[in-house]
Amino acid sequence: MLDQIGAAYLDDLLDDFGLGFPDVRVLDSRAWHQEAVPVQTGGRAGHADAIRLRAARSSAFEEAIRAEWLRWVIGHQDTWRDRRFAAVSRYQEALRHGGHFHAEGIRSAVYLRRWWASLWQAAMRPLPGRHPPVPFVPPEEPACYLPNAHLLFTEDAAIDGDLLFVCEHPDQPEAGSVLVPNRRVYFVINEVTLTRWPDGTPVPVLGLSLSLDADSWAWGFEATLPVTAEALVVPAVGAAPVELIATVNGTAFHVLAENLSRERVFGDASIRITGRGRSAALATPYAPVITFANTEPRSAQQLMEDVLTINGIPLGWTVDWALTDWLVPTGVFAKQGTWIEGLNTIVGAAGGYLLPHPSEKILRVRHRYPVVPWDWWTDVTPDFVLPVDTVARESLRWIDKPAYNRVFVAGQETGVLG
Repeated sequence: MLDQIGAAYLDDLLDDFGLGFPDVRVLDSRAWHQEAVPVQTGGRAGHADAIRLRAARSSAFEEAIRAEWLRWVIGHQDTWRDRRFAAVSRYQEALRHGGHFHAEGIRSAVYLRRWWASLWQAAMRPLPGRHPPVPFVPPEEPACYLPNAHLLFTEDAAIDGDLLFVCEHPDQPEAGSVLVPNRRVYFVINEVTLTRWPDGTPVPVLGLSLSLDADSWAWGFEATLPVTAEALVVPAVGAAPVELIATVNGTAFHVLAENLSRERVFGDASIRITGRGRSAALATPYAPVITFANTEPRSAQQLMEDVLTINGIPLGWTVDWALTDWLVPTGVFAKQGTWIEGLNTIVGAAGGYLLPHPSEKILRVRHRYPVVPWDWWTDVTPDFVLPVDTVARESLRWIDKPAYNRVFVAGQETGVLG
């Protein structure tokens, strides 16, 4: 429907193109209802899909992004190795300074003696500093050795460079005694091996001990072996005991494995052998019982050599005589027993004893008391000097006996009464 303005405009347009219709009038063009046309401005609405706005970055909380310009402003961060100025720090590795330091008031300290007022306390090394002077006390002379510029060596030079100085005082042991040094700790490491004789078959050993005293004419022997070594020490039926060589720190001892016992506990089994030195072959049960006598005058040493024979043939044993010998008249010596019993009878007559050799067939005859006890404190040089501090145990026993002041000696069959 065209209104009046629209109609006037249409008439003018038609007149311009020569298409006008004269006296055309549009009447009754208004109407209350007609077909609606789309209105372009109707796209606005109160509610619609929102679009992403970059202004949302201004939110108080959001995901952070890397800011390159803040990398060196942060106080604590992982530094870069290639940034040289980052090495600047208040603390860094010191550099060697080649200059010289001069200090006039500083020098090496001297020991300062300080005395404590307490009467009893734990001793300590004096601290450095100054101490009040104390009266000079001259040092005491050593009790054993007096320094001397003139050294007289009686032995060859020691391989290890150790020098042993003996006492020079008359009341101390003289040269020739073996001095045992006084130490806080003594370490003894023994090396022990056991082999059969004469084939030299090694015998494994777990433990070994040897013993000897003045009243024993044979070495005592005891060893513990693994059970696998039983066949090496068991003798054949009717044969003599197995002879073994026990080497202790390089010293060989010939012993006889006379007794054997076996012990077994859970997880362990061992055998134990005991015996004596090879001089046991001169006694029971290996030696026969013989009657000894002298049919002519013989010295004591000659009588011992006669005993160590069988039908005049030597047994292979040697006597190392160290007693004062004497002459025994005919028929005075008479003894029935084994070889060792005959020897003990002769040696006991002079107050001596038999000392067996560890490995050789040698019986050494020695005085039980080379010097009478009342002369021990005069001119006697002991063989060994043992400090009392090294003794772990000491026992003393008093024996009451009559105060004898006279001794009578008489020959039973021949001789004199004195």
